[in-house]
Amino acid sequence: VLLAPMVPTQGELGWPDGGEVVGVRKDVVITAVAHGLPNVLEEAAEIKEAFGERAKLLQDCSVDALDKALQDCTVWFFAGHGASLQDERVLAFASADGEYESISIDALAELVWPHVTRGLRLPVLTGCCTSPL
Repeated sequence: VLLAPMVPTQGELGWPDGGEVVGVRKDVVITAVAHGLPNVLEEAAEIKEAFGERAKLLQDCSVDALDKALQDCTVWFFAGHGASLQDERVLAFASADGEYESISIDALAELVWPHVTRGLRLPVLTGCCTSPL
C-alpha cells in the first residue's frame, strides 16, 4: 500500500510568524539495488509512479552516485539488500566495477547527515536482511 506523497509545496510551508520558507526542494530519489531480489525493482517503480515527475529512480547505484543524487533531494527511498557483517548492519550498493559494495549504517549516517542539513527530510530504508549478498 502506497501513501500519497506528502512533501509540501513552498506555498504550503511557512514559519509560525507567517514568514515563508525559501528554496524548498521537492525531489525524490529512489535507489534500488536488486541483486537477485525480484520485488525490489517493482517496488521502486511503484514508488516512482506515486511521486511522478518529481522522482528519480537509480538502479544499482553506487555510494558515490547516491551522495550526488541526495544533493537536491527531500525524500530518499532505499530498496535493496541489508545484512549483518561482523555484528554491524550494512546496506549493499553497486560499485563502479559492476560488483557490490557495502556501507555500514554508521557510515551511511555520516554520508547522509550533510544532506539532512540542506533539506533531506525523509530517508526510508527497506532492505532484505535474510538473503545473502
